[in-house]
Amino acid sequence: MDLPCDDRPSSETTAPGNLTKQPLTCPPAEQQKSSTPGESIFQDIAKHRSGGDYTLSPWQRYKLSPAEYHYVEQRLEAEHTVRFDYFPSTSTLVLRMPSTLHEEFKSRLVDDVLQQLRSITQENGVASEFAQRITHGGSAGVPFHDPADGRHEPDEQFRYPKVHFPTVILEISYPPKKKDLKRLAHDYILGSNGNIGVVLAIDVEYKGKAAAATWSMWQPRLQVNSAGEEELTAHPTVADQEFRTAHGEVSSQPGLRLQLDDWVPSAFLPKDTKLGKDIYISSAALCAYLAGAEELESAIKQGTAFAEPLKPGVKKRRAWSSSSNEDLTKN
Repeated sequence: MDLPCDDRPSSETTAPGNLTKQPLTCPPAEQQKSSTPGESIFQDIAKHRSGGDYTLSPWQRYKLSPAEYHYVEQRLEAEHTVRFDYFPSTSTLVLRMPSTLHEEFKSRLVDDVLQQLRSITQENGVASEFAQRITHGGSAGVPFHDPADGRHEPDEQFRYPKVHFPTVILEISYPPKKKDLKRLAHDYILGSNGNIGVVLAIDVEYKGKAAAATWSMWQPRLQVNSAGEEELTAHPTVADQEFRTAHGEVSSQPGLRLQLDDWVPSAFLPKDTKLGKDIYISSAALCAYLAGAEELESAIKQGTAFAEPLKPGVKKRRAWSSSSNEDLTKN
């Protein structure tokens, strides 16, 4: 299918990652006459929603020029539930189509973090006052000011009240996505002018039945270049630290540790104040969360996951049918 101009909405739209509106545009005429990248994108979305195509990567890449992306972005926005990224530096659009394993592992990890934050809030001291203000921001798009910084919708984020950017971002990775992690971390940190204090990535790489799993972390750092100028960089403070071996065993490496100070914008902390609290998840706990997610996904795919059957003789009464014009607001 082509991407016809007359299918466009009549009003202007604003991408979540951009703060300025841009007029709707069409691909050049020669692109409209031939198959465009947009065609395969929307076909893949339909396949993913049908649940019948397991060949699609959870991190599906497409090459799109800025002009092509601008048009496709508008259609993707209309999908509402589709998560996607765009890297202007490589003209790459990515569809995020996470699996059950991905979402379940992420959920268990976030639950642990939130529980630890709640524990800190119940203590006495200055750390409690700051911890209780940290909120879970989910996968909302990061609102960059400059479109050149791209568009990204992280797997998870944590925020501080009335602050434009999240302070901590979490990405769950796998081989196709890992290739883009460094660029993703740079986009987050440089695009936010260093306001994003931590980009945490957890990578799971399957080789046969077992999966080695590691975590990495990037943080903003100022350094002086050869001209004597200060430059903001995304510095890899932890690189591929293993928490599960390729044999599926708990690694002897220490687990994931994040300082609470990194979750609070430095401008909000009194001078020379250190909160002195950590969020720590052991390698054993990370392995347990990953194993639980793998077990669930395997059971669902194999059809062995439990589901309560409908009692014999019970019929389903749907609120509407294809041949009915019944007002759905009525019982």
